[in-house]
Amino acid sequence: MFMVHIVILDYAKLTSVFFMYDAVNLLRKRYENIDKRLGGINNYKVIRSGTIKELQRIYVVYTDVDEAVHTFNKIFGWPMFLSLVETTEMVLFFLAMWVENAVPLVSDKPLPVQGLGVIFTSVVFLRLCGPIMIIFSCDAVLQGANKVLRNCRLLQATVPFLPREMEELKRLENLMENKMPKFTAANFFQINRSTLLAIISTTTTYMIVILQFNFY
Repeated sequence: MFMVHIVILDYAKLTSVFFMYDAVNLLRKRYENIDKRLGGINNYKVIRSGTIKELQRIYVVYTDVDEAVHTFNKIFGWPMFLSLVETTEMVLFFLAMWVENAVPLVSDKPLPVQGLGVIFTSVVFLRLCGPIMIIFSCDAVLQGANKVLRNCRLLQATVPFLPREMEELKRLENLMENKMPKFTAANFFQINRSTLLAIISTTTTYMIVILQFNFY
């Protein structure tokens, strides 16, 4: 019965991870769509009369996407935080178990458990898959938003806009600078590539401490 509860719990965690992954991918596609619309303005042979309206529509769309990011953080902030904490905790736990059982105190003794290395590697891989997917998806959204901002600045430098159009473009640029997407784990920390480095750093530090306790 206990194993059934564990399987159900793991299935629920996996489902929530895929929900978060799909939601982040939808946000990434929204930023890609904004980038395409800006690129469409850049491809005009001449400045259209509807350029101002198009820039205003892009402004509204960007604002809506920013609100969607805030909504995502409100809904999935705590699940992401708990998922990352639980993943780090499980990795550290299995690391401690592996070192305690597989690393002998006397170097000339045989390893008591030969398969723990394989088990540890498998568990770490399975536990890290979900968080890594979410981390890199969030980072992809950030990269997409930065690309939109770069293209907005490129438009100002390369396209001969009229003063009113340039004003709208600068207004859009200010919005992008002040409303860059930020994914947070319950407002404790931002989620990007550095989050993965932090997990690796914590695991490495803990492993060094465990090895020191086992050999000294």
